Amino acid sequence: MTRTWIGFVAALSLAIVGCKKPGGDCTQAIAHSMELAKASMPSDDKLVGKLRDLGVQHCKDDKWSDDAIKCMTEAKAESDAQACYGKLTADQQSKMNKAAMELATQAGGGSAAAAG
Repeated sequence: MTRTWIGFVAALSLAIVGCKKPGGDCTQAIAHSMELAKASMPSDDKLVGKLRDLGVQHCKDDKWSDDAIKCMTEAKAESDAQACYGKLTADQQSKMNKAAMELATQAGGGSAAAAG
């Protein structure tokens, strides 16, 4: 179970980018990246919506770079979007990973934390 959640969180984290900046648009970048990662995403539409909102929030609050946003928006495959995650600072990655894991744990009723 932990392996599944780690993969899910990684896909989410890599799929999430955006902000209203000259170089990119949060909503567009996240929607595109999540579409690329669709196979790795949960089938629960409500959870997917929460994940999308979480990504937009972190992008704006943590001021993700135009370069990262553009990279996500222009990604052609999930692996391309994953490579864009490296354009975030270590602090930005950490904040996003922590928030995504908390959301995943809540959605799983705590099973992800218990399995880890």
